[in-house]
Amino acid sequence: MQQETLVVQQAELLRLNEELEGIARLDALTGLGNRLRLNEDLAQIAGRIERNGGTAGLLLLDLDRFKRLNDSLGHLAGDAALRGVAAILKHTSRVGDGVYRYGGEEFLIILHDADATVLKIAGQRYLNAIHAGGMPHAENRPWGVVTASAGVTELSQRNCADVDGALHMADEALYRAKERGRNRCEVMTLEAGIALAPMDQERAAS
Repeated sequence: MQQETLVVQQAELLRLNEELEGIARLDALTGLGNRLRLNEDLAQIAGRIERNGGTAGLLLLDLDRFKRLNDSLGHLAGDAALRGVAAILKHTSRVGDGVYRYGGEEFLIILHDADATVLKIAGQRYLNAIHAGGMPHAENRPWGVVTASAGVTELSQRNCADVDGALHMADEALYRAKERGRNRCEVMTLEAGIALAPMDQERAAS
């Protein structure tokens, strides 16, 4: 009887530990994967691409003029917008793609088996879905609703050994989208990233 009780207790302890590990990899506000989960998944995907080939797309999104939303409506409204966008991203994503809160008002999506020819189409699909969500944001002119800008790049055997570099390229593409009017998607190829010139970026005014 005591042996059976011990087995049950050990099984319950194992279940609780697994549950805690899962919680540690989720963003508390949005329920998306957090940076820890993202880093683990990126390492796994990069390793698989290095061994077997293939591609993945890195789609980085940033909500437009989010600071103004917080300033005008308060942080509770900002949190509601983040949760709303997270729900839209999850609903829009394909089976197998990863959706993460990257930090602040930034989100990152890993698009499996997506090469450069489809990245901009995929990025625009997400942006259209956020725009269509119709969450009020009067300070985000001319749209008057929550929108986002996006930068995408490809992860392949050519750059999978430098995931940080690929993330930097997606970040640069994102801020090109900001500079060129917001609520749009820009693609950064590996060739463009190598030749990238410094940009004058006022990132606090995103």
